[in-house]
Amino acid sequence: MIGQVATMQNRVISLAARHQSVVDNYKHTQEAALPEEPVSTEKPLDIAIVGMECIFPG
Repeated sequence: MIGQVATMQNRVISLAARHQSVVDNYKHTQEAALPEEPVSTEKPLDIAIVGMECIFPG
């Protein structure tokens, strides 16, 4: 397994066990609510933050 889900484990588990864990806990994910987006009366600023980064081997 690769990714964030794999890093949350503190032991080696099978793919079938990982799948069962996701299936069992899907209800919690489905019922989770995002916070409401804040409402602002201020006018947004016309700015841009531009950046770029590259990492090359060697």
